[in-house]
Amino acid sequence: MRKFLVLIAVLFAVGCSQTGCASLGATKVQHPFTLSVSTLHQTLVAIDDTERLLVCGAASAPAPPQCVDDTRHREISRLLAQAFSIDSSIAKTVRTLAIDQPLPPSTTNEIADVKALVSDVLGLIPESPQKAGLVQRVQAR
Repeated sequence: MRKFLVLIAVLFAVGCSQTGCASLGATKVQHPFTLSVSTLHQTLVAIDDTERLLVCGAASAPAPPQCVDDTRHREISRLLAQAFSIDSSIAKTVRTLAIDQPLPPSTTNEIADVKALVSDVLGLIPESPQKAGLVQRVQAR
């Protein structure tokens, strides 16, 4: 039994040292842009989730013309796939940066690209109370 408890303690100590467990005094320092990348990803997920609820024929969709027709849905899906791909690239870059290292210009350009894609997607979603709520959530981030 004692060996088992020692093993648990060792595993806990190793785990915490790898993850920045505060109880061991270790802190995992993240790049300042980590929160921005997380927010960007959450915004894309919110747009994707909301748009899927607005597709014509879905139980949650408003009546036409406020719902998203199949043609717009395919275009929105294509644009969101591009945005998620760029988002993944941005996240990989930020994870590799030292805490005091600035974002590379290419990453700044990628962020601008995602913002443009988000604007394009929002432009394809017909006006509705659901879209108004989505736009408010996106602007609040």
